[in-house]
Amino acid sequence: MASANSEESLNAFFNSELSFTQTSLNKINDSFDESSGVLTRNEDNTVKIEIREPFKEIYFISNDGIEIHDLEFNQIKIIKKTDLENNSMFNFINDGFSKEGLNIKEIDDSNYLIEENNKSFYFEFINEKVLHIKYKDNMNIDNLPVIPIDKFQENFDEYLEDIECNKNSYIIENEAGERAVMMPATEEMIEMYTQHDEGC
Repeated sequence: MASANSEESLNAFFNSELSFTQTSLNKINDSFDESSGVLTRNEDNTVKIEIREPFKEIYFISNDGIEIHDLEFNQIKIIKKTDLENNSMFNFINDGFSKEGLNIKEIDDSNYLIEENNKSFYFEFINEKVLHIKYKDNMNIDNLPVIPIDKFQENFDEYLEDIECNKNSYIIENEAGERAVMMPATEEMIEMYTQHDEGC
């Protein structure tokens, strides 16, 4: 059951104009895919999401679904709400966060976990203006927060426990902008470093 604090904090945050950066781990070519833009909620509760980098698109979200405008190719695509029933991020943005409809687990005053449609969504308030969201999208791609290395070092034990016990991953960025992924070890990785054929 959600507490009033978690529900109110998340709804208040998403009701304001937001600048966002979405970072995902591309496992095919071992790189980071990043997009950025602005989210605006209108008075009629519809939402406009403007993607500015690396391409230009506008998403209009309403109770009818999503209308996508590809500004570079001058194309419009419409996705009906009935086709988005299992899209949790659409439901969060369009319907808000309700304790009646969601199982929000309050980890502490600034960290919340929502399990929806067999997926886990981690929300961490860094401060009143910054929210990190970590989840796998509908294509099973990891969308991960970027953690500054000083914050990772300051809370090393907590992050390590989360990685080892909860199997979560994080992107760590140093002062030079270089990035690395901290992730739980897979069986293949363990075998790589523990099983060796020693020669004579």
